[in-house]
Amino acid sequence: MKFNTLTEKYFKEEAWPSPETVAPLVNNDMMFITLYRELYYRHVHSKLKPTLEQRLEAYDNYIDLFETFSGVWM
Repeated sequence: MKFNTLTEKYFKEEAWPSPETVAPLVNNDMMFITLYRELYYRHVHSKLKPTLEQRLEAYDNYIDLFETFSGVWM
């Protein structure tokens, strides 16, 4: 099964598991969590109606994402 198919089947009208729920499953790997948050918020924005808080969290994560990558490439 493809990723999009699984998302459509199980999370069509609800958010994916929160990044806080996923973190212990990936040993709190911050790079993974930052990338997961990006996908999480993209899903929320494309399939659900995000709250103001979720919009602000998505923006903060976007900044974290760029800071993470700038640290890796420098």
